[in-house]
Amino acid sequence: MKRPLIVAHRGYPSKAIENTIESFQFAFESGADFIEGDFWLTKDDEIVCIHDEDLVRVTNKTIAIRITDAKLNLIKSVNFYDERFNQRLIVPTIEEIITIIPPNKGLFFEVKDQRLKIIEVLKLKLERLRFPSELLKIISYHPQILKYSKTILPEIKTYLIFDWFLMKEKCKNKIVLQRFLQLLTEINCDGIDLNYSSNINEEFVKKIKQAGFEIGIYDVNDENSIIKTKNLDVDFITTDYPDLALKILTEVIKINLST
Repeated sequence: MKRPLIVAHRGYPSKAIENTIESFQFAFESGADFIEGDFWLTKDDEIVCIHDEDLVRVTNKTIAIRITDAKLNLIKSVNFYDERFNQRLIVPTIEEIITIIPPNKGLFFEVKDQRLKIIEVLKLKLERLRFPSELLKIISYHPQILKYSKTILPEIKTYLIFDWFLMKEKCKNKIVLQRFLQLLTEINCDGIDLNYSSNINEEFVKKIKQAGFEIGIYDVNDENSIIKTKNLDVDFITTDYPDLALKILTEVIKINLST
């Protein structure tokens, strides 16, 4: 049983401002295989990495610029200093992020923006950046984004993010589970990305994989959840603590090899 990929959620958000270059660098230094960032399209068609559509939360309610209505130069001019990390907020572009990704490491590109144009812009930028397609994964809650991604970027894997808490009771009904798998097929998805839950079991993971899909789990942030997801043979885990995940997964593999 191979080790799942370790995906660093917004970088390392307890060591630096989330979704910033500093946060992503901490994540890679801590053993992450991939980083995960959230992306929007600006008014002047630049792709920037920030979780929310505005700057309110990340600036402690001091700046209310709406990303989709602002040009890149305005976003870059924001003057906010986070004293927790002794760090000034600089919202990075997709180009700036790809520049700092080490060889053989990659990016989970979460599309927050629901406009299809962000995928068109991404395609143009990737052609210029020449980033290996196998090191970029597109994830989103929005099925129409993933379906369109496969249409114009067929070489890049896509994953539907799904909230297990909305799904677990319904999926006791085999018909509902079958409809969910049908949706993944309809949008030509490569897999799903579910939030961690103690209700996720070997039988469920097996059904997803037997249907030909990959499966990842996010919110894997403590020893119990890391060990459980490893034993379920998932393809990737997304965590706020990549160094903890690497340490525990390495220990579990050593134990398994010695028995």
